Amino acid sequence: MHFLRIGGFITFLYVLIEGCVPPAKQSQGSTSVNLNDPQIQKIMLLEIVQNTDSISAYFSSSNPILRLLAAKSMASIQDVSFGDSLVGLLEDPFIEIRTEAAYALGQLKDTANVSALTLAFKGKDSIDVNNQFNASILEAIGKVGGIEQANQMANVETYRDTDTLLLEGQMYGLYRFILRDISPEGLADLCLKYLDSGVYSPKVRLMAAHILGRSKNIDLRGNSRLTDILNKESDLFVKMPLILAAGKNNDQPSKEALKKIATSNEDYRLRVNAVKALSNFASEAGIADTILLLTNDANVHIANEAAAAGLKIKNLNNLVSLWRADSIATRPMVKAKLLQAIMNNHGLYLTITKDYIKNMAVQRMNASTEPFVKAEYIKVLGYDPYQYQNIIALPVRTKVEELAKLSALNQIINHPDFVSAYKANASKVKREILYYIASKVREGDPGVAAEGAVILANEKNQTKLLLRDSTFIEESWSKLSHPRDLETMQALNELSSYLFEKTYPIGERKLKQIDFSRLTTLRDSATVIIKTTKGNITILLFPKHAPATVSSFLDLCKSDFYDDKIFHRVVPNFVIQTGCPRGDGYGGVDFTIPSEVDDMKYDDEGFVGMASAGLHTEGSQFFITHSPTPHLDGRYTIFGKVIAGMDTVHKIEVGDKIIDAILTK
Repeated sequence: MHFLRIGGFITFLYVLIEGCVPPAKQSQGSTSVNLNDPQIQKIMLLEIVQNTDSISAYFSSSNPILRLLAAKSMASIQDVSFGDSLVGLLEDPFIEIRTEAAYALGQLKDTANVSALTLAFKGKDSIDVNNQFNASILEAIGKVGGIEQANQMANVETYRDTDTLLLEGQMYGLYRFILRDISPEGLADLCLKYLDSGVYSPKVRLMAAHILGRSKNIDLRGNSRLTDILNKESDLFVKMPLILAAGKNNDQPSKEALKKIATSNEDYRLRVNAVKALSNFASEAGIADTILLLTNDANVHIANEAAAAGLKIKNLNNLVSLWRADSIATRPMVKAKLLQAIMNNHGLYLTITKDYIKNMAVQRMNASTEPFVKAEYIKVLGYDPYQYQNIIALPVRTKVEELAKLSALNQIINHPDFVSAYKANASKVKREILYYIASKVREGDPGVAAEGAVILANEKNQTKLLLRDSTFIEESWSKLSHPRDLETMQALNELSSYLFEKTYPIGERKLKQIDFSRLTTLRDSATVIIKTTKGNITILLFPKHAPATVSSFLDLCKSDFYDDKIFHRVVPNFVIQTGCPRGDGYGGVDFTIPSEVDDMKYDDEGFVGMASAGLHTEGSQFFITHSPTPHLDGRYTIFGKVIAGMDTVHKIEVGDKIIDAILTK
């Protein structure tokens, strides 16, 4: 048994020594939210304008629901100066309020709150140590604590398998640690212990699997126990991250297990993850052939993932297989990605062959009518350093294609053979490319300017040595509109700060108010049906969790804003995203709404969340998850969940469209 230091996680000692005590009676009261209540409406409106002083005044309200909502507001606003005020709520008589306060303190991400959270952990709490408050504290410590707290949390050995909430809090806390690249000793063994037993709750096992699947610092090489657990796992959502974890295990049994899953008849999401995991070994004999075979799979997501994995195949012995896969593939997007892999596999001086590939890419691009397919063919040229002039001269019709040109040029200047290709002229060529990108930023198109700014602000591109004149940023800025182009303005400010150590004022937020007259007429079962070109998706709304978001979403639906909007982003077994007026992800609206985050978690498929460019920058774009995505917790507003039509969600491809969005009652 690992005992805890007295100066560290001291209150865990109560758990170690005393264990759980029987729950005592406690007046809990009602914490249900009534959107008709003027006081509740007032707090919600104060949250929109982030009037933290007025919100904090409710911490001492005699009404527990107002104290609860005040704490919830602080979790969304995330003003670190109110940490001490939230600490006071950790002693509130209502466990729901204490729980929300602990969650909010974690959201502040302020290390100064570690001590208060630690001391608030109730080893001899009046309603049993195994409660949601203590679980929330553990998760909060995972967001603010250091390696000492992480080691202590990972090595507590006295939680019983019936202490479900504590165990869930422990695993969420440890997951938050690994998202911050803090990996305590013994973490892998602890996760494997929870996974290798049938006594722990599904959520504990889910988070144990996600820790192993997402951690960058846990060494899983040669871990036969992991492979055994993977082979016998039957829970779909637990198995998904376990597959990714197996991709870090560089032994033959794991590779064989992954190949079996990738080529099986199991759920496509398992197979997608298996392809991702196998891509770590893409150049190895047998694995490359398995991946390329899947580029013609009946499921579009598997085919796309396999084609994308082709870029990791760097072995001349596989060129014949790559060409064969291209000849067999029928989907234009897959063929474009395969051609990228083919170009990437040809050596620097095979210029005749690469010109042939370039001509094939341009020919196919011109034959296509789909902007996203055209964009992928443009990117083919980026895998040959000699093609930069052809990329610059290439005529395009859509902004999606223009963005692809910038991506291809960025690929060239970062190509491992770039200096070898141009030798003494490498700096001159890089300057020419960067000047071209700066000229595109100058034009002020929101998407192109944002992408160009990100490339120019990348320190490894050494732009600071080449660009001395800031007028291209100033001209671009003058053509943008706030808040519609907020994301682009943020990118330009980062570039200006990097190059010239100055930024431009973005301006005041243009906030959209909550339409309570609409929200108060909604039933708890209110849904929106999203009609798409692939079928219908029914979304149950969460107005009490995210009132500003739901209010705005319903206004946009009523005005037919979402009609004809495309799904511009689809990441296999992650999300589908839509709601961009431009169709490239850089379109916005003339207002912003705040981030509304509480302890609701992305622990299932079909959650509907708001896309953003940072805290409180949400507008019209939203996404739907394919499966649990706990790394999004506390960062992206959840305002609904798919209750019918997940089959449609899984069919959506880039370029599919929304036909209509209709509120049902």
